[in-house]
Amino acid sequence: MFNWFKKKKKTKGFTSTKDLDPDNPGLDFMQQEMKRIMDEADEKSTPNSLQKETRRQMESNPLSKRKEIKKETSKFQDSDAKDQFISHLQKSLKTALEKNLEKKLNVKDKYLLGYIYGLCDYTNDLHDLDNEINGIGTFMSMHMFFFGNVDPGELGNIMSVTGKLSASGDKTFLEGAIDGGRALGNEKMYDEPPKKAYHKLIDHLE
Repeated sequence: MFNWFKKKKKTKGFTSTKDLDPDNPGLDFMQQEMKRIMDEADEKSTPNSLQKETRRQMESNPLSKRKEIKKETSKFQDSDAKDQFISHLQKSLKTALEKNLEKKLNVKDKYLLGYIYGLCDYTNDLHDLDNEINGIGTFMSMHMFFFGNVDPGELGNIMSVTGKLSASGDKTFLEGAIDGGRALGNEKMYDEPPKKAYHKLIDHLE
């Protein structure tokens, strides 16, 4: 049902889970993905002669090289900001989950994997990163955070399961993803204390 994930343009992240309608997240998700697909189709339309000439002038302008340098610098700044954000997120989760993190968590728990996906998706979306390439480090960091006690070689397999579930549209996974993205949004936007923001994950793990 939610196999839009498979068709997602590789240079962009998946539709964010943080703003979905709580009353009907599935329908809202599909509507947002359909709009995104239509927008991307518009972007692929053939440029007219004026657009081509404008692009040619911009590319021949020496200032464009300076912009590229600024863009590269901005990438490093964005990476630092993302790392700080993840560090804060993990501190909040430690405060909220406490002894639950000491447990050997189930690597096949669809809700938990979905929740992790929602946290990562929100983080990448906030920092304008896609989920497949530039934002893959977010997934690595958060999977290590939750499954740090497993064999390092197993971590890649767990992330692979997360990826497959995101493409399958599994309802339990999607529920976790929505809850994870929304919880992080509540903490960030509404300053909810960690135990309140992440209470659904706490309840799930206890």
